[in-house]
Amino acid sequence: MQDVLAEARKVIETRLKELEDEAQKLRDVLANLDGGKPTRRRRRRPPSTRRAPRGQRQEEFLIAVKRNPGVPVGQIAKEIGVAPQQLYPIARRLHQKGEIRKRGKGYAVKS
Repeated sequence: MQDVLAEARKVIETRLKELEDEAQKLRDVLANLDGGKPTRRRRRRPPSTRRAPRGQRQEEFLIAVKRNPGVPVGQIAKEIGVAPQQLYPIARRLHQKGEIRKRGKGYAVKS
């Protein structure tokens, strides 16, 4: 059943893309009829995955630090599956709250 739904979704998304392309071509033709320049087509970003629930990344960060004290943020990011840029603000906030402390190039849970 999941395969059928996935295939149907794929077919619909492909058709929508085709229709969007055709609509843009028609807009360009209309602009040329009026003597104007054709409009530039903006690329839409692909839909991203769903956002993590509030506090989830912080919990994942703390678990990773507890499991491996002193681990760098970049390594934690790889483990969690996110970009390091998402974790640096979390690390800074937890450090300011006093929940973690610097340990070498990484962090450790305060004891």
